[in-house]
Amino acid sequence: MDYFFRTTPDAGFTFNMHLVRLGLILFLFIVYKFRQKAWLLKTLLVASICLQGVLYWWYTLDHNILIMEGLPLYHCRIAGICLPLSFFLKREKARTFFADLALVGTLVAFAVPDPSNYAWPHVTNATYILNHYVLMACGLLVTVNYKKSLPVKDIAINCFVINLIIFIVDLTLNANYGYLTKVPIEFFAGFPAIIVFIAMTLLMILSLSLVEKLKTRLGTKK
Repeated sequence: MDYFFRTTPDAGFTFNMHLVRLGLILFLFIVYKFRQKAWLLKTLLVASICLQGVLYWWYTLDHNILIMEGLPLYHCRIAGICLPLSFFLKREKARTFFADLALVGTLVAFAVPDPSNYAWPHVTNATYILNHYVLMACGLLVTVNYKKSLPVKDIAINCFVINLIIFIVDLTLNANYGYLTKVPIEFFAGFPAIIVFIAMTLLMILSLSLVEKLKTRLGTKK
């Protein structure tokens, strides 16, 4: 158990994202099969909060890691907390926004993975996989079962406000929450932080707007 929760980083290990992506597809097939079961979404939303709690507890074991990496300021972490809250508090617009963010965030996280420097098995890579599995499943179930449209204006305002808060924290702590100061892609290395912030915010608005457009075509919103 100590090994699973260790705080000393490892080196020279690989993260098999092909298996992780395959597992996500299979998991979503199962979730979709039982999509009309009300208990399933509620269970997954509670699981999302619990998984976030386990990860944050681990971050408290090292103050430096907590400040630089452990705050709930990555978009998937925000969605993992705010989607359950908006669902149980019955905030329809917020629920729709964070469901869209959950879908896009998971796709980006698995398309351009940036896992922690700990070899398997470890709490960070276990929660990295499980959190995103649960998060995308929640986004899928909300999209299918709770048909609600979200205007582009609302998407733009929400994205800008969230990213501005994250960006201010990043500049204050010299951190990179939300990848708003530096993107983990070599091609984009060296771009000024403000350019990265603007580009990432615009891409986020565009991505969530495309999700809404897709929902319209598929008839999953009203």
